[in-house]
Amino acid sequence: MKDFSSLFSRILTIDLPEALLKGEIVQIQADKTKRTLDIQISMQELVARSILSQAEQHLSEKLGVNFTALHPRYPSALFTSGYLPELILAVKRQGALVNGFFDDCRSDFIDGTLRIYLSHGGFDILKKIGCDRMLRQVIQEEFSLDVPVEFDGVLELSKEEKESIAVIELPPEGFQTSTEGSPMPKPSASAAPSPSSFRSADGKPRSTRRKGGPISGERQTMRVTFDISNTPIEPDTMTVFMGKAIRETPIPLNNVQQDSGRVTVWG
Repeated sequence: MKDFSSLFSRILTIDLPEALLKGEIVQIQADKTKRTLDIQISMQELVARSILSQAEQHLSEKLGVNFTALHPRYPSALFTSGYLPELILAVKRQGALVNGFFDDCRSDFIDGTLRIYLSHGGFDILKKIGCDRMLRQVIQEEFSLDVPVEFDGVLELSKEEKESIAVIELPPEGFQTSTEGSPMPKPSASAAPSPSSFRSADGKPRSTRRKGGPISGERQTMRVTFDISNTPIEPDTMTVFMGKAIRETPIPLNNVQQDSGRVTVWG
């Protein structure tokens, strides 16, 4: 296989690091129907995911495809606990809503185990969504290492933080696919507005009814009326917080492109 620069030199018009340009193309998969490209690339030095994202967007624009995904492959010896921020970006890209849980955390890689010391709690939620398994899978795919992931430190959310998270039905424990290709991730509990935010100063629900929808602050379980076969949504578990019931089949948030138009998303 050619290296990245040789294969795409005619269309590259942005500056990219040498490690990426010299990376060996391992595999290319094209989906003509979805107009997407998945490229596995082996590199001898670590490249920030922000740079990879920049290259993905550039290739998509130049090649006229909807989405390009670069899947890095590195020598196993390059993996350290310092790679954790890149791992977190990877699981976010899959759709895992982990914002805030890893703030101010630290980590170590000892005896073949990656241990993450949380500072703001959230252990139960991270385990429920399978975040440890997702991180382990990314390490396996990028470094060819099977590294168990454990959480330590401050494991419990504070009372205020618990109250700020709207409790919804989580997807089945086993819902997860490979990070390869166009990802269909395993989502988590969504950080939605606290029910208290829908009340007036006297504690009563605000009367802000929208035509065709519930009063803001009221929870109404909806019957699913669209195809849920490729989503983690379970029948009769959706809750309306504001507005009308959803009728259009949602797509993963990370599949939205500039020309997607008006769409319904999840993740």
